[in-house]
Amino acid sequence: WFTNQTLPVSPVVSSVFGWTGFQLVDTPVEANDLLLVGSALVLIGSLIWAERHSLSGRLFQAVSQDRDAAALQGINPRTVIVRSFVIAGVCAAVAAIGLAPAVGVGQTKFQLLGFKSLTAALIGGLGSVKGAALGGFSLGLFVAILRVTENTRLEDPLLFFGLLAVLAIRPQGILGRVAEEKA
Repeated sequence: WFTNQTLPVSPVVSSVFGWTGFQLVDTPVEANDLLLVGSALVLIGSLIWAERHSLSGRLFQAVSQDRDAAALQGINPRTVIVRSFVIAGVCAAVAAIGLAPAVGVGQTKFQLLGFKSLTAALIGGLGSVKGAALGGFSLGLFVAILRVTENTRLEDPLLFFGLLAVLAIRPQGILGRVAEEKA
């Protein structure tokens, strides 16, 4: 019942008009990989646009800056928070659908990815979509460099110490805003 078995998952997209992929410096790049990167870029762009130009984005900003003042303005903070969790769930579902063919599916398979995602968000800044994206891309690049140089044993300790270093220098993250004290 609780075996730690990884099950394979077939790709979402195996080919696009017969094109199945190409080689990039001895690394195969498949259509599903491009779909994953493309969907991530579309999601990040949509979130950044919505944060700046939509009513929902302004509601999110108002509640994140001062929940009580937003409530006095007629904004229901609980509804805004529920919306943010729904958006986070949709983003996680899109990521899981894109990643499942590459890594397989198991009971504990995505836990480590969840911890790395939290690390990326903390490095970039929790209140910033751009910061979380920057943290995710920089963390991914760092992990890829470690894997190419075959230093995978050092991956988790170096990520942990990197997170500690960033938080020691800049506790709000790279692009996070400094929280102001309420009077």
